[in-house]
Amino acid sequence: MVTTKRRLALCVALGPYALVLGFLRGVVVERRRWDTRRAAVLRQYDDSLRRWHAVLMEIEKERSGRASSNGSSSVLLGRKSEHQG
Repeated sequence: MVTTKRRLALCVALGPYALVLGFLRGVVVERRRWDTRRAAVLRQYDDSLRRWHAVLMEIEKERSGRASSNGSSSVLLGRKSEHQG
């Protein structure tokens, strides 16, 4: 009789503990999966952003190269040159 009460008390005590532990494990696993997907999306975004910045830099280099040859780099880049006052 005492053994049965102890087993029941043990089951009552360990049951919720096991449920909470299982719940927390599920939360951790889902969070890791979500972080992995998020990281992949952010990596794609970062790659696209770097390519776009490279394109913009090439455009700026082309403009400054052409502009410096004919003296109008300040006009293309939106700056005043020394000889314009």
